[in-house]
Amino acid sequence: MKTQLSEEEFRKVVIELAGRFETGAPYDRDIIKFEHWNRPR
Repeated sequence: MKTQLSEEEFRKVVIELAGRFETGAPYDRDIIKFEHWNRPR
């Protein structure tokens, strides 16, 4: 997934996850647009 995100999107997600794990703050799912994709098999 990391390779599917731009650097800016990746940084936003990491910051949100850090807040979630450190303080239990709710994760903002609207921080970036997640789209469903099929993984290569």
